Amino acid sequence: VATTVLGGQIWRDNGRFIRSSITWREMWAGVKRHRKFPLYSSWGALINTASWQIPILMLGAFFSPAIVGFYSLGYRLIQMPLSLIGGAISQVFFQRGAEARNSGALSRLVEGLFNRMLIIGLLPSMILMVIGADLFAFVFGAEWREAGVFTQILAPWALVWYLSSPLSTIYAIQEKQKMEFVMHGTIFITRFFAITIGGFIGSPRLAVTLFSAGGILAYGYLLYMIFSYSNLSPAIQFKHFLKKIVFVSIYLIPVLIAKYNTTLTDIWVFIISGCMLVLFYFQSRRLFFSSDPM
Repeated sequence: VATTVLGGQIWRDNGRFIRSSITWREMWAGVKRHRKFPLYSSWGALINTASWQIPILMLGAFFSPAIVGFYSLGYRLIQMPLSLIGGAISQVFFQRGAEARNSGALSRLVEGLFNRMLIIGLLPSMILMVIGADLFAFVFGAEWREAGVFTQILAPWALVWYLSSPLSTIYAIQEKQKMEFVMHGTIFITRFFAITIGGFIGSPRLAVTLFSAGGILAYGYLLYMIFSYSNLSPAIQFKHFLKKIVFVSIYLIPVLIAKYNTTLTDIWVFIISGCMLVLFYFQSRRLFFSSDPM
């Protein structure tokens, strides 16, 4: 009813303008020009949605509901903040990226955004890989330690996914929807086989580990293609990525020392981790206050 009322109002107020501004020839040209969106993007979005749901369904089929709960809690606590940041960046990047493509500044935009996202997400992901199980046991109780173990396993995958997801709109900007469809299909298949192998072996940790490893490879290749479509050298960007890991690892050393120091309790490990995060972001503040790549 609302659609009918609003549609009638639009036609009453602007019907003459609409009739004079639209021709069947132009509409048909638009359909031909953008046919890849309904052919590939819509189906790719459907496969992508299914690939996010399949781990829960398959873990529930192979293992107990408790395993599904461990995975769901660990996955949600990683995915929600990264998805919030990545979603906001993606919306802005799509518009700015289209403008940058026309002006020839796309490579600079992608490189600057990638480096900032890497600075934001790298150290928290590395800390989670170290203290995830202890953190979950402290916050949610000892019975949820396994969820923390799953978080430690998923943290590297979450980082690569977080880096590639906002930049993946480059496929639409460069009109490479077919390649995007192939990538969504590949991700779906890797997740299906990863959990299937772990399920038949009877090891939920193996299933999650294979899920994480497959995701790292798939989203890593997605980043490779993003750099290629942006006229950036994937090899050079990978070297920068490794240099960032080495640099950030310096801030991880105190966390490792605290974790394996038997005289320190978990609360001290968490305090030291928080201090390292604050110190790292404070020393990296010049990156965020420099000229905006977006």
